[in-house]
Amino acid sequence: MKYEVVQMSKRHAKDVAELHAMALPEGFLSTLGLRFLGDLYQLIQSSPCANVWVAELEDGRCIGFLSGTANVKACYSHVIRRGWARLAISALMQVRRLEVLRRIWETVMYPNHSSSSGSPDRSDAIVPGELLSIAVSAEARGLGVGRKLVGALDVEMNRWEYRHSHYRVVTDAADAKSNTFYQSLGFIYAHDFMHHGNKMSCYLKAAGQSP
Repeated sequence: MKYEVVQMSKRHAKDVAELHAMALPEGFLSTLGLRFLGDLYQLIQSSPCANVWVAELEDGRCIGFLSGTANVKACYSHVIRRGWARLAISALMQVRRLEVLRRIWETVMYPNHSSSSGSPDRSDAIVPGELLSIAVSAEARGLGVGRKLVGALDVEMNRWEYRHSHYRVVTDAADAKSNTFYQSLGFIYAHDFMHHGNKMSCYLKAAGQSP
């Protein structure tokens, strides 16, 4: 299966949204619909401190994607500032529920909880960079797609002149496959925290170090 890793463009939005929903069917963002997800990733891509990459087949289909940023707070701020109305329209039918409004607020506040909660001497307390999301289609698993996507983020960390020793990734603490995947790429376990009522595990990886 021949593919190349390229930066996301508007034509990839539908595939990226579907890959996200496939990988995280129970995740909160997936409940807001494919249009919301497509708009969200286009906004992340437009941030000067973030990027989205896709693994694209010769026929144009995407078999994987990754989004990452050198500064998660600045990225979220950009998305909200540039796209709050666009995202609100995309999720209009969902945000009428109070529970969804609460979880949207928790999502907006996520950078604060994930980077500054807990002990002040915690190893990731001042780490601004993050691998935000990654997904690989079932047909492409085992082909090294995820590893190449993470490698693209590592290269970009160097281009951004990222001045911190590590960046982080967060995953469901109960997802054994996801935890094993990150460990295999050199991510080191840092700590657990609660988000949307779920126990999450935070990992750190040396910035710019290829997996």
